[in-house]
Amino acid sequence: MANYISKRGANVAPSYATTDDLPASTEVGDLVFVGGQLGIAVSASGYATCDKTDVVFVYDWTATTQQAKVQSSDIAAGDYLSYSVAIDGGTMVAGAHKEATGGAEAGAAYVFTRSGTTWSQQAKLVASDPQVYDNFGYSVAIDGDTIVVGAYFEDTGAANAGAAYVFTRSGTSWSQQAKIQTSDALSGDQFGQSVSIDGDTIVGGTPFLDTGGTNAGAAYVFTRSGTTWSQQAKIQSSDIQLNDNFGISVAIDGDTMVAGARYESTGGTSAGAAYVFTRSGTSWSQQAKIQASDIAAYDNFGISVAIDGDTVAVGAYFEDTGGTSAGAAYVFTRSGTTWSQQAKIQASDVQLGDLTGHSVAIDGDTMVVGAYKEDTGASDAGAAYVFTRSGTTWTQAKKLVASDAQASDEFGFSVDISNNTVVVGTYKEDTGGDSAGAAYTFIAG
Repeated sequence: MANYISKRGANVAPSYATTDDLPASTEVGDLVFVGGQLGIAVSASGYATCDKTDVVFVYDWTATTQQAKVQSSDIAAGDYLSYSVAIDGGTMVAGAHKEATGGAEAGAAYVFTRSGTTWSQQAKLVASDPQVYDNFGYSVAIDGDTIVVGAYFEDTGAANAGAAYVFTRSGTSWSQQAKIQTSDALSGDQFGQSVSIDGDTIVGGTPFLDTGGTNAGAAYVFTRSGTTWSQQAKIQSSDIQLNDNFGISVAIDGDTMVAGARYESTGGTSAGAAYVFTRSGTSWSQQAKIQASDIAAYDNFGISVAIDGDTVAVGAYFEDTGGTSAGAAYVFTRSGTTWSQQAKIQASDVQLGDLTGHSVAIDGDTMVVGAYKEDTGASDAGAAYVFTRSGTTWTQAKKLVASDAQASDEFGFSVDISNNTVVVGTYKEDTGGDSAGAAYTFIAG
């Protein structure tokens, strides 16, 4: 058995009423629940109790291998499958915002599930009200049996105001639970360019909202009660200004969220910043503004963000160390209410134009960073890098490239990680047609 507890403590280990119910196949070291208590099996008939916070899994990321190349059942040229990707356990979602069911670029998202080492399509998601150029699937996020999909050019309320759609799973079937829009939607806001979900909370970015100045941007928080989603907050930085593009990226974990503002100009024109907010009850307040220790003009720090617990990762894909627009990612950690830079991360073979940090993802002590213009294999074939933390030190564990890498695939444009699995998007991959797209999964050793 390969049983484990997810980072949010979800019960994904087998559960039994009493120790008498433990099957003979139970092996020493397996995680089991007996009478609701997490334990580690010591035999087929006994177990030692433990607290889930004591359970730590160490994966060998240096031995990471490609597990699968995944495409939709109706893949077609120009779909841009995996422009956005997200994974939680054995379920993955990939956005294809130019897919044409419902009209040109109406968009779709595809759900894939894993059985053993095989990934299969479980569902194709489309909005209940698809229209041409909605770009449904531009952003995606997943937590358990809930998926949120951004459609940033959706026109309800105003042209390109944007929307996000929530889908839930019952058994193997997915159905739309809600369509969510901001309370003050205006033309060109583009709500849904970025989305993130944790439990019953969704955050979505509107980087072109004009409150505080043209294209200042904002992030909106929605919460679920039963099956109903309601707006809880509209969030902007304390120093919001025109053209900040606040909300171009968002991420949430528990009562902490982070939003990127890639064009924020403290430190130089379009140097960028990221902002951390925390929730108390139903109120959100800014906890920190974070920037790189070596921030410089045009870095675009904040183009991507990720959070897990007290660790935030931020991408700065135009950062110039190692060459013009080589790119970098930065790690920040929280102590109390204070955030400090822990590391600046670049690939061991970073080169000019790699655009490292366009995408970032983090799970525990493992981070994935995409460099979609990296040239190993062919020009702009792309790569992704896995880094692991020991104490306060981050080390490159693996460079990931597609097994069938070709020029201009842009592998690494999107990335995500869950437990021992990484998914990397390559939306310009040509199997099935020019820029049909594909997602690649990798598994740690």
